Amino acid sequence: MDYQKVFLSDLDECNYPPFDTVDYQNRCYDVLVDSETGLRFRYDFSIPKIVNYYALPKYELNGVRNELIDPENFYTTAKLDQNSSIYTLSHISLISGNLEKRDAIYGHFKNIYLAEKNIYFFSEEYSKYFGFDDYRKFTNIVKFSFYPTIEYRASGEIQGEIPSQYSIYEDPATQNLRVGARDFISWENFNKNTYSNRISVFQQNDFKLDEVAKLSDIVNYQYQLAGLKFYGDIAIASPNSFQEPFQLIKFDKNTPIKAGTFKNFLEN
Repeated sequence: MDYQKVFLSDLDECNYPPFDTVDYQNRCYDVLVDSETGLRFRYDFSIPKIVNYYALPKYELNGVRNELIDPENFYTTAKLDQNSSIYTLSHISLISGNLEKRDAIYGHFKNIYLAEKNIYFFSEEYSKYFGFDDYRKFTNIVKFSFYPTIEYRASGEIQGEIPSQYSIYEDPATQNLRVGARDFISWENFNKNTYSNRISVFQQNDFKLDEVAKLSDIVNYQYQLAGLKFYGDIAIASPNSFQEPFQLIKFDKNTPIKAGTFKNFLEN
C-alpha cells in the first residue's frame, strides 16, 4: 500500500511552523517533511494506491477468478498498523448472481455499527498534541451506505474512544449519528483530571460528518464512562463505579440533555 503526497501550498499556514505552539501542533500534526526536497506534505489516505496486487483477495464466479477489491472504490484510514484488515462491501444480485459493485476499506476497526441503510466504521487515530504532556486520542468515523446501493458517504472524528457498539445510534428520522465516547486513560494523563466523556451528534454535510451538538461530562470524570445504551431518543450512561448513579440523557431533536439520575440496583 502506498499513498499520494500532497505538498502544502505557499498559503498554507502549516508550511510555516512557529516555535512549538499548541495550536500549530494540533492543526498540523499530520504534516511531514519530504526527505529529498525538504518540502512539507500530507499523505492523502483517502486514495490508497495498491502496490502488490498479488496480495489482494479474489473471488470466483462461473469458473473465472477476479479481484475482490476495486481500486477505484478502495478507502483507508489515517492510522494503519499490523492489526489492520480489509473489509469489503459487496452488492451481489440474487437474480443474476453477478457482483454488481464492491467497495473496500482498510484499517483497524474496533467498532462497526450497522444502521437501517448505512454502516459505520470506527478506528482510533494517532494522539493529537494539545500542550506539554497533553496528548488526546481521537476516533475516526467512516460512513458507507448499502441501500439502495453501496457508496462511500462521509467521514469525521470524535475525541476519545468508543466504549462499545452499544454507544452508537443512528436516528432513523434524520440519519444523524449519535456517539458516546470517553477520553483514553494512559500514562500520559492517568494522574490528571483532564479526561472527560461526552455524547456527540453528527450530521452529514457533503462528504463530512460535522459535529452539530455535544454534551460533555455525562458522568463524573473521576469514575469515567463504562458504557452507554441508546433507546431511541433516550440514552442511559453507566459510570465505572457501583456507587455512582446512572445518568439519563434525552434528545430534544439534535440536542442531548441531562434528564436525571437513578440508582444502580447493584449498589450494596
